[in-house]
Amino acid sequence: MNGSRPDSFWNAQVAETAYPRIEGDHTVDVAVVGGGIAGITAATLLKLSGKRVALVEARRVGRQVTGRSNAKITSQHSLIYADLIERLGEDAAQLYADANQAALERIAAWVAEREIECAFERRPAYCFTQAPGRRARVEAEFEAAIRLGLPASLHGESDLPYPIVAAIRFDDQAQFNPTAYARALAERIDGDGSHVFERSRALEVEDGEPCTLRSERGALRARDVIVATNLPVIPQGEFHKKASPRAHVVVAAPIDPQAAPAGMYLSIDPPTHSLRTAPYGERRLLIAVGESFAPGTITDTRALYDELKAFVRDRFGVERFVAEWSNMDYDSRDRLPFVGRASRDSAHLWVATGFCSWGISGGTAAGMVLADAILGRANPWAELFDATRTPGEAENQGQPPLRRGQPPAPREGSWDELRPGQAAVFEHGDDDPVAAHRDAEGKLHLVSAHCTHLGCHVHWNNADGTWDCECHGSTFEPDGSVIHGPAVDPLPPQRGGGS
Repeated sequence: MNGSRPDSFWNAQVAETAYPRIEGDHTVDVAVVGGGIAGITAATLLKLSGKRVALVEARRVGRQVTGRSNAKITSQHSLIYADLIERLGEDAAQLYADANQAALERIAAWVAEREIECAFERRPAYCFTQAPGRRARVEAEFEAAIRLGLPASLHGESDLPYPIVAAIRFDDQAQFNPTAYARALAERIDGDGSHVFERSRALEVEDGEPCTLRSERGALRARDVIVATNLPVIPQGEFHKKASPRAHVVVAAPIDPQAAPAGMYLSIDPPTHSLRTAPYGERRLLIAVGESFAPGTITDTRALYDELKAFVRDRFGVERFVAEWSNMDYDSRDRLPFVGRASRDSAHLWVATGFCSWGISGGTAAGMVLADAILGRANPWAELFDATRTPGEAENQGQPPLRRGQPPAPREGSWDELRPGQAAVFEHGDDDPVAAHRDAEGKLHLVSAHCTHLGCHVHWNNADGTWDCECHGSTFEPDGSVIHGPAVDPLPPQRGGGS
């Protein structure tokens, strides 16, 4: 089932890929699960080093979390460097800065060398406040960035159409269309003993010698397996206990080029907003990201889009919107990604997750770390990002707060009352609650309201038309099929469906 989930502007600009499913058994050197930027980067580097690689994507390459991002390529990650220096020391902060700057240049080099048409543009990145009481935090971040040799400067104004109090600016950063970039890299992976497989969900990964990856119609055997699926879809490492989901909505509106801001902007004032532009014919497209929220906890997700559109109209005077979509990432508790062995007992099973909304640069750096690890090469960032570490409970400083709601309890009554396009969770006697949706044609879909990952409740997302898990962020189509995990199995159908 295709569902009604709004697609991103980036995806709409790029034709879908059409790689085959896994059929039967195959053997490669490395299997990479997840066709986003982390997996594609690792697979590209490994193939360039002579490995036979299989890139395995459950849906279509580059069109999930990567293709729904705001696609800033930057080492400017809000107020992170002062925090890292205070908690972990200057050496750790330096490694984080170096990794993300190197990722930026890795992307830029491939775009140039391969002549990838992905609207790549060099732009400055700003992190700013409008509140006098937060000026000191911006100034402290500037001082930390300068200590680390980052291309930072401090400003008291910008080209935004509203005043600011203070901003830190990183020069020579970049932005692009991530879907076009991912598609171009995937084209170079396929062939010469390597493969790209789509519509092939990894249902199980067995760590061994070799490792075995099982999908619906076949299996892969490989010496090493990388799992780069937003949150890993494997039990090893228990990353659902070490990282939590963060979602946000995005809108895009045409804007006069003379009124379009020139850089990429991130406010630290709640509710936070992120802004950038992109080419759009003779105009520019203003892309705005709204306040972060905990998925599966908001009763009216449509209101989040309405609030963001009202902000854009008020600040930029635009009226027409041409795209809207949502995305989700995972926060680690110490603001560092988990990259490396899935667990201390894993010899050949690797992961990348927990990018704290900075997955373009972070995912690229992760791919570089994992490729080096599999090739037996030292990497300066590997220890900092060690996926087997246990982050402290109270280390998530500096991240913007998540909006949390209280989704409604299961309804009593009959799902027969649902009109086309409506959905709700219903009590079902002594049985488990049922998630019911009536599609636009009037067909009723009844599935279990318990997520197949660990049994948490799912709730209806009335803007995206999806069932969202309130605990770990798994997302399902109205008919229960998996959009993305950590769940790998669909929501089971319940009695009475299909009427």
